[in-house]
Amino acid sequence: FRIKPVVEKPGGVRVDGEQVTVMQMAMNLFPDEETPNLRFCHRLDFATSGVLCMARSKEAATAVYRIFEERTATKRYIAVCYGHILQDHLRIETPIADYPHGPDEIEADFRMCLGTVDNPGRAALTEVEVVARGVYRGSNVTKVSLAPSTGRRHQLRVHLASIGHSIVGDSTYCGTAAASLTGAPRMMLHALSLALPLPDRYGGPREWVAPDPFLDVLEPALGESG
Repeated sequence: FRIKPVVEKPGGVRVDGEQVTVMQMAMNLFPDEETPNLRFCHRLDFATSGVLCMARSKEAATAVYRIFEERTATKRYIAVCYGHILQDHLRIETPIADYPHGPDEIEADFRMCLGTVDNPGRAALTEVEVVARGVYRGSNVTKVSLAPSTGRRHQLRVHLASIGHSIVGDSTYCGTAAASLTGAPRMMLHALSLALPLPDRYGGPREWVAPDPFLDVLEPALGESG
């Protein structure tokens, strides 16, 4: 039972597809006879960087899928969002639903939205902890630690946008004009760590960490010192 490789996904790279992908990069990193059997155990958005778990066999993938389905995996993300969040801790429990596309809109853009009475979606829970408040390229921002208990598509992005604090560089949910204000080179969302409660016979609980790429991006807010 081997779930390796666990890789650090760059932002702006698709998990799979026809262009440069994480799958291609992983197969180059692990050039052995097992790599054609690599399977993704979960997903990260195109623009999100960080810890990504892959399995080398169907059996290993099934075991890890079960951990995610039972919600016993612990995922932690780090993000920089627009504005100063006043509370130090937030719990966002709003359901996430597919975006209701109009007749002239393309459905393949994968946008999501908050659930409504007519479009209820699925339950979603995100814990938000403020790490720091400051300034990024002239705009007030907040660095946050995010702990999702569910894994809905675009969950963290939609939840932060719903409270008026979209992720810096996320043109899908804050608009292209807003995203361009800071001139951010990427969407500032990173999968910081993943912990899996593996049975003892498979090595016991494991945790993987991808270094925080946003360590030094915030400047002190006006009126604050060192």
